[in-house]
Order: sequence, then C-alpha cells, then structure tokens
Amino acid sequence: MASRGRPKRSKDIDFDCLHCRKHCSVPEWNNAKKKFCSKTCFHRYRVGRPQDWLKIKPDEKICPQCGGTFLCGGKGRPPRYQLHCSRTCNVAAQGYRTEAKPLSPAEAAYIAGFIDGEGCISFYRRQHSVNVKLIACNCKRAALDWIAETTGIGSVTKHTKGSAKHAASYYWQLNTKAAADLLRHIRPYLKIKGDQADLAIEAYRLHENKTFADSPEVRERFLNEIRALNKRGPS
Repeated sequence: MASRGRPKRSKDIDFDCLHCRKHCSVPEWNNAKKKFCSKTCFHRYRVGRPQDWLKIKPDEKICPQCGGTFLCGGKGRPPRYQLHCSRTCNVAAQGYRTEAKPLSPAEAAYIAGFIDGEGCISFYRRQHSVNVKLIACNCKRAALDWIAETTGIGSVTKHTKGSAKHAASYYWQLNTKAAADLLRHIRPYLKIKGDQADLAIEAYRLHENKTFADSPEVRERFLNEIRALNKRGPS
C-alpha cells in the first residue's frame, strides 16, 4: 500500500547567481540548470552582452547548379527553403539564358539600329545596388520576336493599351547580365545610345564587384548620369 501524507522534500541544488553572485539553492525538480536568482538579475546580466545562444544557426547547403556551398536561415541570409545560391543560378536552372548567342555583323548592326530608334537603356534600384534594364518597343511583334530568337535572351510581352484609340504594342526586355552582355555585342554599331551603353556596361561591372553596395555616392552618381542622358526635350 502506498504511503500517504506529504511527499518527501527533494534534494536541493546550490548555485551562484551569474549577476549578483548571490548563493542560492533550488529544489532539483524546479530547474537543474538555473543560473540566476531572479528575473531582474537575468535581464540585467544580458545588457551589453552578445547573446550567441539566441542567434539562429544557419544551415549549409550545396547549390545544385554551380556546386558551391552557401548558408541559409537566420537574419541577413537566404531563407531555409532556398535551393540555389543566387538569382543567377536559379535563372540558369530554369533554362533561361543570360548570355546572348553569337551574332553576325549584320545581325548586330540591325539590332543596334533598332535599339537606337525604338529602345531604351536605363537603370533601376534593387536593394543596395543598381541594375541595368534594356527595353525595345514596337507595334509590330514580328521584329521583336526575331530579335528574341536571334539573341536567345529576353522575352516579348504585350503592353496594356491605355485606351481604345491606341494600337496594340509589344516590348522586349532584358535585365542585368543579359542586358550588359548584349550591349557589349552591339556597342560598335550604336550611333545614338553609345554613351548609355558604355555607362550600362560599367554599371554592371560595379554591380558584380559589390561597389554599389559599399558606395552609395557612386550609386547615386550613376543614376543621375543615366537620367541626364535619357532626358527628353531640348538639351
């Protein structure tokens, strides 16, 4: 038959508070790993101390596209569900090209003339960097489809009409690496937008070197220069 009455007192565990150094004792069933005598000492002890035990430990993954390793999980790192190490590897894994096909002099000259007349070279902000954007618009989709097929990069999209009076228009767009690579191919044949192309090629180089992220002044200077080159109206 089990004994009745008050249960026996458990063994006490002695410890010294890490903050006030006060000698304390607690029952073994309460908390065997207790380090502070009160919540006040716990919070005061944390002031000005790095809490390594609170930091989320990242996971190390291997990118299936390039084979490189990267960390994910926690503040300042990609989420744990990310499969590839970068946006470039993610795009390449989906079958999209980021480099133009080899172009003949006639093809490069035709595309350069089309960009001079119907294209636009601009920049856009993305986090702490500047990316290159190349767009060509036209009401005839056949020409844009030919450029996309010849270069192997970019996609043609239908533009939403502003009103029923406007004709349907289409645009072909490239971003970042693909835009800079094509501009290198057609740069010798550009007559009007040569300065914008030179600035875009240099901007992509600084983007790859992480210069824009480290120098906000350089980032703003490039944005102001491309705005000045693309300004409409009398100069």
